[in-house]
Amino acid sequence: MPFYGFGTLRVAAQYDLGALGPVEGPAIPVESPIQDALRGVFLWLVLLVLLFRKPNWNRQAWAIVLALGVVFLVLHAAESLINLYVVYHADRYASAILLDMLRFLAGALAVLLAVSDGITLRHRWGRFLPVFLILFVAGAAALLLNPPIVITFEAWLLIFGVFLLLFLVGHVLLGTLLGWLTGPRRLAWTAALTLPLGAAPLLICAGLGPLLDRSIGSGAALAVFRAAAAAQAILGPYFVLSWFLLLGLLVPFYRRRLAQAFGYPAAT
Repeated sequence: MPFYGFGTLRVAAQYDLGALGPVEGPAIPVESPIQDALRGVFLWLVLLVLLFRKPNWNRQAWAIVLALGVVFLVLHAAESLINLYVVYHADRYASAILLDMLRFLAGALAVLLAVSDGITLRHRWGRFLPVFLILFVAGAAALLLNPPIVITFEAWLLIFGVFLLLFLVGHVLLGTLLGWLTGPRRLAWTAALTLPLGAAPLLICAGLGPLLDRSIGSGAALAVFRAAAAAQAILGPYFVLSWFLLLGLLVPFYRRRLAQAFGYPAAT
């Protein structure tokens, strides 16, 4: 798994080892390339650069940094709980891959909204291709810095592409279903649906941790955990999206950007 840091890592014993050896031994070098740490912040840096574009010369434009920060903090908390209790490495790796993809999606959505003023196509299916390409290229660029060793870079791209495709198709279908709503009501209803829908599998995975620890990762708790993790791959993106929809409800600047990217009503 990636090590989010770089520089010198010191490994030291916490307790007296007695006859097993001295408390402090020779230094153990751990190679941690700077690209490993940059992978987690690359899209943040891209976003900060894009916010200095002339169309973004607006104080409200910087609110997206707060929305993105909230998403990253929630995903980090969920990952910490899962890693604390999950026993089997395969389950940890699967959860790490899913949470990484959600982080990449969050960063890519922020990048999309920073440039969506350039999307002029009006029809929702017409916008589909440029939106998909922006999200895919942003996520792939972050991965390219230092792909995790769990799977190959090509497999990551394929999984992330399918992940995005399912999300965007579902989002278009949801927009069609709620198309009768006008103005901020469509944003509000979409956020009200996507937030609990996307958060449910994430909360289940995190909440099952203590049960997995007691059962040594076996039985019904593990089955439910794996089912929730599978659901998270489909529903998790809507949890990420919901925070940007809430941002649009609160910040008129991003209500317009969501209209340009996804066709939400821009009227105040």
